[in-house]
Amino acid sequence: MENLKLVLDHAGTSFDQVVMARIFVTDFRYYQTVNDLYASYFNKNRLPCRTTVGVIGLAGNGDVEIDLIIYCGD
Repeated sequence: MENLKLVLDHAGTSFDQVVMARIFVTDFRYYQTVNDLYASYFNKNRLPCRTTVGVIGLAGNGDVEIDLIIYCGD
């Protein structure tokens, strides 16, 4: 999430502009931890829509991968 925050800052935007997230996890036993950490970066009254998918593996041998779709309008 901190890496995503850096990318958003560099692009001149923030988590407030996120409209959708896709989260890929290799082990659903950690779902609650991932969910709690993810949610802590957003306004509790305005969470973006989200899909969470369990996968066998991720590039770079990571355990979690997140991509975001950002609203870039006015």
